[in-house]
Amino acid sequence: MAGGVSKGHALEAVAKKLGYSLKDCIAFGDGMNDAEMLSMAGKGCIMGSAHQRLKDLHPELEVIGTNADDAVPHYLRKLYLS
Repeated sequence: MAGGVSKGHALEAVAKKLGYSLKDCIAFGDGMNDAEMLSMAGKGCIMGSAHQRLKDLHPELEVIGTNADDAVPHYLRKLYLS
């Protein structure tokens, strides 16, 4: 993979194109390939079923439920509609 190519840099490019900054973004992840994106976003959330290495790498990030529990839509609903 070319240098500078990651989910984090993709998030940065999309946010910029839409007129947002990374601090305005929420990222959800469960694998080590999500680590950079989670650290770059204004709010990073780790899925409950994530690899333990990811949880250990980012102990400061909130761990939410699993995909099976629809944790992402529940989190967004609570954040924006409550």
